Amino acid sequence: MSTEVTKTYVEFFYPGSFFSESEVKEVKTRSTSLFVPAGAFAFQFYDQSSKKTKINGEEQTVWGKRKNLSGKYYPKGMKFNLEDVRGMGKDYSILASNMECNDWPFVVRTRCGNFQPLEKYDEILP
Repeated sequence: MSTEVTKTYVEFFYPGSFFSESEVKEVKTRSTSLFVPAGAFAFQFYDQSSKKTKINGEEQTVWGKRKNLSGKYYPKGMKFNLEDVRGMGKDYSILASNMECNDWPFVVRTRCGNFQPLEKYDEILP
């Protein structure tokens, strides 16, 4: 049996049809100055442990839960409150309604043009 190994990963988020799509890469440090792929609107760091083991005679990797999740980082995003969104006109009425119904004090317009709720530990990067 091998020992457990914990590594740090970054998950990049991309606009999708109904939900965001993502891509995960291993990183050495949690540096927000990392290269962000052009189509990604945000990224988030986390740690995850893995261990190689034998199951029914086959070597397999067992993964632990994600832990130490950072907030999401939004490169070149813009922060809006509910009044800002209401002032953007009727084309944004569904977004304003979602903000009210879900109690989102702020949203961020990402560099890809989509809107995401801005949560407690999220940051907008210049």
